[in-house]
Amino acid sequence: MKRPAQPGENGVVPTVLRDPAFEKRCPTLFQYLTDGAWEDGTERETSTLLLMADGGSFKAWLNDRAMGRSLWVAGPSLQGLLDAVETALLDPCAVWKTYTPGGPQQKRKK
Repeated sequence: MKRPAQPGENGVVPTVLRDPAFEKRCPTLFQYLTDGAWEDGTERETSTLLLMADGGSFKAWLNDRAMGRSLWVAGPSLQGLLDAVETALLDPCAVWKTYTPGGPQQKRKK
């Protein structure tokens, strides 16, 4: 996977998962979820994906842990949702929310 231009460096052991049909239909999403290395061979923290049904539509939250950013997408069906996530990942104008891992929003006051 090609490293985005934004700074950030997190490492994990590469993940080995295979789903040829999913990989063919949503190759970029598949890479975000499973590729544990950048194109230069350095370790990359994989993304996580949360799916839900809410208010008559399906919604997905993609957490790009390697780059400290997240993306919300909605779709009319589960497959339509996955296709919408794939499209958003290829869109340079997609609206990503950035965060700092371990930042104030993740710490609770006692």
